[in-house]
Amino acid sequence: MTETKRLTDEQLAEIRERAEKAMEGPWRIGKQSPNGAQNVGTMGGLLTAQTTDLDNATFIAHAREDIPKLVAEIERLRKQLTLIHSDTFYEDDEFISIKHVIRKRTEIALGGERK
Repeated sequence: MTETKRLTDEQLAEIRERAEKAMEGPWRIGKQSPNGAQNVGTMGGLLTAQTTDLDNATFIAHAREDIPKLVAEIERLRKQLTLIHSDTFYEDDEFISIKHVIRKRTEIALGGERK
C-alpha cells in the first residue's frame, strides 16, 4: 500500500461535502447495457455511471455508502487521538494513571481491538 500524507481537516470536509451532495443511495449495479457496459444507479433506476469493468462498477456502487462511513471513522479516530494527546500533559507523578487512560482511549479508538 502506498503511504499517503495526512488529510487536512479542510480536505476531509471537502470529501464529506461531495458525499453529502451526491445522489441518495443505495446505489446498485443494474442490468448490463447492450454495449457491454455495467450500469450503476439508484434503486429507482436513475443512472449514475457506466463502466465496462465489473470491479469498477462494484466500487462505484459501494462508494455512496462507504465514503461517508470512512469519513465518519476518520473523524472518530481523530477525536480519540486528540483526547489521548491531551492526556500526555499530566505531571510525572501521575504517569501510572496516564498509562491506564491512554490504554483505555486507544482501545476505544481501535473499536475495542487489542494487539
